[in-house]
Amino acid sequence: MLALIVVWCGLWVALVVRTPLLANPFHVVGRLQGDELAHSTVLLLAGIAPLAISMVGGLVMVLLVFGWEWARLERRYHDLVQRLNGNGAPAGGAGASKKGEQGWTRSPTA
Repeated sequence: MLALIVVWCGLWVALVVRTPLLANPFHVVGRLQGDELAHSTVLLLAGIAPLAISMVGGLVMVLLVFGWEWARLERRYHDLVQRLNGNGAPAGGAGASKKGEQGWTRSPTA
C-alpha cells in the first residue's frame, strides 16, 4: 500500500513539473488571471475538465464497489475460520436465528 502511495505521489509531482496546466489548478488560475492563455488552450481545458472529472468519479465508484465486495468476502473468510476453529457463531451473528443460538456448529466427525 505504501508503494502505491509513493508511486501516485511521484506521478503527481511529475505531472506538476512537466505539464502544470494539466495538474496544477493554481497555475491555471494564475495564467487565466494574467490573460496568458491562448483561446485554443482555454477551449481544450474546458473540454477536457468535464471528461476528466467524469473519469475520476467513475474510478472512485469502481474502487468503492470493489472495496465493498472485498470487505464482504473478507467477512465470509473470517466467519469460515471461526467455524473451523470451533469458536461458535460468526462475528456478525448472521447465522443465528434465535437469541443465544449459534449459527455455526462444528460437526463431531469433522
